[in-house]
Amino acid sequence: MLNGISITLGMPQSAVEARLGKGDSVKNRRYYFNSDLAIHYAQAGTVEYIEFLGGVDGSLKPTLYGISAFDVPAETLVRLLREKDGGTMIDTEHGYSYAFPNLSVGIYREGLANHWATLGIGIPGYYR
Repeated sequence: MLNGISITLGMPQSAVEARLGKGDSVKNRRYYFNSDLAIHYAQAGTVEYIEFLGGVDGSLKPTLYGISAFDVPAETLVRLLREKDGGTMIDTEHGYSYAFPNLSVGIYREGLANHWATLGIGIPGYYR
């Protein structure tokens, strides 16, 4: 939910644009809220991936399972997502990013900062 506006995975691009406008375009992505939010579209023109890019200083504060993903310590979010994912976690960047394939959630940070910089949620199978 974005300020009372719901955007969902699989939603047609036309429906997103009716709610948020055209946004700033780069290839198959549209950016909103001063680039704190990116919506990625599949070739079929439906939402494939929603990415929150503002981190702890951004204007958008996504919540997962009742906690503010950017405001809690990085390891707190990793533990929560690992538990909810069933223990599966992809760690190919040695602590800089993790993907949780069963949840289709990914998190990223530059360096080993205490907070995550981005949070992405994709369609099922997005992270393999």
